[in-house]
Amino acid sequence: ILPALCSTGILTVDMVEGSYNTSRFQCFIDGLLDQMNPWPQPNSVIVMDTNC
Repeated sequence: ILPALCSTGILTVDMVEGSYNTSRFQCFIDGLLDQMNPWPQPNSVIVMDTNC
């Protein structure tokens, strides 16, 4: 499960069986960027935590 959270809840989520590869992660980011806005509007900053 790979979620993208915002201050009001879940922005998007992707679920795959097994692990993510580069291609699958890039598709997730592309879909997430479609929902992002220019700074300083809401949903304008992406923070990634890879400590999993």
